[in-house]
Amino acid sequence: MENNIQNQIQSLDKLNSYIKDWNKYYNNQDFNNMDKVYNKIEKELENIMPLESTINDAKQIENIHNLIKNNGKNFNLSQYELELVNKLV
Repeated sequence: MENNIQNQIQSLDKLNSYIKDWNKYYNNQDFNNMDKVYNKIEKELENIMPLESTINDAKQIENIHNLIKNNGKNFNLSQYELELVNKLV
C-alpha cells in the first residue's frame, strides 16, 4: 500500500511538471512540443487513481443524505429531486 501511495505521488509530480511544460509551450505557440507533452499527460493520467469520480460520488451521497435529512427523514424523493441532486455535483 505504501508503495502504491508513493507511486501516486510520483505520478502527480510528473503530471504537474508536464502541465507546466505544456503551458510554457502553449505560451510560446509551439504546437509540436505541446503535442508531445500532451501525450505524456494522457499516459500519466492512466496511472492516477480516479479521485474526481470518487469525490463526485461522495458529493452525490452528501446531497442525497442532506435532502432526506432536511425532508424529515423521508426517503420518498421525486424524480425531479434526484435529477437535481445529480446536477449539483
